[in-house]
Amino acid sequence: RLFEGAPRRPFSTVELWDRAEAAGRLAGFTHPGRWFHTGTPEALAIAEAELQHGQR
Repeated sequence: RLFEGAPRRPFSTVELWDRAEAAGRLAGFTHPGRWFHTGTPEALAIAEAELQHGQR
């Protein structure tokens, strides 16, 4: 439902998070497991390598 009514143009998902927060529909939770930053090609390569080799 987060993407319902999303703009039909390039946009930042921050717009969607802000809209969800304003509507009282934003929540979160603590994840106790592994977490990887994958926001760049370089970070994705590091995450893939760590998962493949069981590092971290």
